[in-house]
Amino acid sequence: MGNNKKSKRMSLKEIEKMIQEQVEDQQPSEVESLALDDQKFSKFSPELKAKLESYPNLVELSLINCGLTSLENFPNLPNLQAIDLADNHLSPQELNVVAKFTNLQRLILSKNKIKDFDDLKPLAALKLIEVDFTECEIAKKPNYPDKLFQMFSTLEVKFGNEDM
Repeated sequence: MGNNKKSKRMSLKEIEKMIQEQVEDQQPSEVESLALDDQKFSKFSPELKAKLESYPNLVELSLINCGLTSLENFPNLPNLQAIDLADNHLSPQELNVVAKFTNLQRLILSKNKIKDFDDLKPLAALKLIEVDFTECEIAKKPNYPDKLFQMFSTLEVKFGNEDM
């Protein structure tokens, strides 16, 4: 099996085991951060959604390289302040889901299908401090940094197209 693990779809049981290893003996209300990086699932099943919602004080969720194509059934986590969705297959329409997280300050979308500033309109009301669009088409646009800072007045850090 060895290297096949990265391309294999993960079962809910395997993901739950990974979560348990991170949580250890903490009560669900004490858990503030979870990383499901490299766990392969294209969207959230109702069961995974329910599992993640059992951590009501989660402020940071990392979903790097999960193969996500949809944020349908994304868990309702009202305290979420940071989401890392790097290296997935998310289209701009999925940003409507992200826009519901009004406490969000840090959003990482590098290596996704974000192409234009119009794609970011659903996020305009968020008070983002940090964004990362590295290796997204949008980072190649003229005046990329200036337009980002105009769109998000609270922005302090941006990544993507660092040559500008």
